[in-house]
Amino acid sequence: MAAPFSYDPVSFTSFANSRMKAQGKDVVFRNLALCRRDGASGYRCLEGEVLRREAGKPGRELCRLRSVGYHPATRSINYLAKDCVRKTDQQRLREQSEKLLRKGLDALENINP
Repeated sequence: MAAPFSYDPVSFTSFANSRMKAQGKDVVFRNLALCRRDGASGYRCLEGEVLRREAGKPGRELCRLRSVGYHPATRSINYLAKDCVRKTDQQRLREQSEKLLRKGLDALENINP
């Protein structure tokens, strides 16, 4: 049986995020890398990040991934996380805004008039 995604990190990320959302889990995978086929139609990535929200707790946890994989026999996505840091949505928004602003200022400063 063929896997329901093409064997590349971008396609797998999209599939894994859709699958987790369909199962009602508030989990988002991103920046997946070091990916390879695992058996006949399985797939595994050994690097990336996962954002997850736990019910009743503010903010989200950002974790590095030890691995994330698709198992065709059970049609499930399993992952192992490490090095998790919990941040509120406001902290994440402020950090991302500062990073984007810094990037824009760097681009403006490097333009030759």
